Amino acid sequence: MSSPEVITNTAIEVIEVPLHLIKPSKSNPRKSFDNLDDLANSIRQNGIQQPLLVRPHPTISGAYDLVAGERRWRASKLAEKQSAPCIVKPLSDEDALDLQMVENIQRADLSPLEAAEGYAKLLKRHGEVATVAAKVGKEVAEVTRVLQLNKLTAAAKEALAKGEMLLGHAYELCRLREHEQKQALDFLFEKGDRAPQVQTRAGWKSVGRRAVPVADLRVWIQNTLMLDLAKAPFDASDATLNPKAGACSACPHRSGNAPILFADIKNGDVCTVPSCFFAKRNAALDIRAQALAKEHGDKSILKVAVGWVSGHKDQSIPPFDKQVYSNTGLALIERGTECEHTKPAMVVYCERSENVKVGQYVSVCTKAGYDGECKKHNGRTRKDHTARPKISATERANRRVETWKKEQPMLVLARVAKATVEAAKKVKVTGTPMKQAMALVSDEVFDHVYSDRYREVGKAFGLEAAAEKNHSGRDWQKPLEDFAGGNPVAKLVLTFCAHNFGEQSGSKIQAIAKLFKVNVATISQDVGKELSIRAGEELARARNAEKRGKYRNANRHTNAAGREQDRG
Repeated sequence: MSSPEVITNTAIEVIEVPLHLIKPSKSNPRKSFDNLDDLANSIRQNGIQQPLLVRPHPTISGAYDLVAGERRWRASKLAEKQSAPCIVKPLSDEDALDLQMVENIQRADLSPLEAAEGYAKLLKRHGEVATVAAKVGKEVAEVTRVLQLNKLTAAAKEALAKGEMLLGHAYELCRLREHEQKQALDFLFEKGDRAPQVQTRAGWKSVGRRAVPVADLRVWIQNTLMLDLAKAPFDASDATLNPKAGACSACPHRSGNAPILFADIKNGDVCTVPSCFFAKRNAALDIRAQALAKEHGDKSILKVAVGWVSGHKDQSIPPFDKQVYSNTGLALIERGTECEHTKPAMVVYCERSENVKVGQYVSVCTKAGYDGECKKHNGRTRKDHTARPKISATERANRRVETWKKEQPMLVLARVAKATVEAAKKVKVTGTPMKQAMALVSDEVFDHVYSDRYREVGKAFGLEAAAEKNHSGRDWQKPLEDFAGGNPVAKLVLTFCAHNFGEQSGSKIQAIAKLFKVNVATISQDVGKELSIRAGEELARARNAEKRGKYRNANRHTNAAGREQDRG
């Protein structure tokens, strides 16, 4: 078929257009066209039920630009059709883009990145988010959030497109600047659970990456990259500290000034740009140092960090001249104890209280320390160490027994958890689909528990773990999987117990133990009896040791007296 064939319709005019005359639009927001086989089969059997929307091609004579229906067009080619029913409308580029966005969103969800790109094109044309939202039939808040995905870095977009992270991760990342997104991505995957494993001829290998949960990423961002302005060591209303940014009250990066973007942050007085926050803090500290120097008649004063400062590179720690710590040769001194090495200073960072606070004027000895040159503050005077009092074997045994009593609740918990897993092994899962589903779920959940929990449970169960070939640690998952005996129910119960293995959540293990009819009270009584027997034996050994010691001392004195008589 070489030319369009007109099909009359009482409502609209539909023409049959050869597929080779239809050209896909470059402005179509949809970029991926997967899973077309089912649609192609339907078209092969029933034809296209809804016509394509096309317009005369703006540059190719006799051809048509495809406005809406690219999935149907591609599926028709797969079905080896020669033509497709089309509605022809003379549309401008802008009108075509509007129709494409609306048609795609209403028919099938675009990928989040495709939707974000399409919204950005509409926003460029219409200028307001509210207008875009009205055209696509979405809430303003939803369109605003999706538009933020355009701020993702290339690495973040790639991770989202590959399915390595969720849309929730992306919404957290898109609120960050480029270098902050890189930091967050490093945390996202470096701290994530063990990657999925596949077995090859060369052994088990990791495939892909697994991200930390969205909630963990959110907490990391808020603790690392978001700062409470109410606790800022500077005046948030001062626009001169960082003239480019201005005052915090009007800053668009203050959480309260972007309620849609930061809807999850209840505190409206949070700074989301740490670099600006720290720049203002540093400027305020400089101003404070100059004011203190002038007030006390000093030409200049030192800026000191009190406490241990690791690395000296973290921007959360302001620039300082000297560090006051036990081995740095610098010490805070009290008034009236000044020496020739004393210099005025201001505290710019304090690890703990240390009886000082940030911005405080202090005096420091620059030659202090145990090996310092200052004789007055060198710290060589040491207290005399008195010998520890000797304790009897009985007292030592009593201390061991007290320690065992403190460990008794965890020993009971370990016995209860082990008995519950043993009981779960007896549960039989019937039906192939159910077995497969339970196996998939148990494997997935088992891989999401931290390795230290498995180590604690494995040791509590009395299992042995082999050393890993390429690591210094031990693989505790293997012996625990073996202990579950290939039963998915037992594996799920084991995972539950490992996740909740601790004094604070021990009641959860006891609750699931009752479901499997494990007698917690009996186990607790048995452990108590064992401890009582063990304590009795320990105390008996101690008393016997003391008796033997007294016997040896008595013999020693008797023998010494006999030798003295022999010499006489």
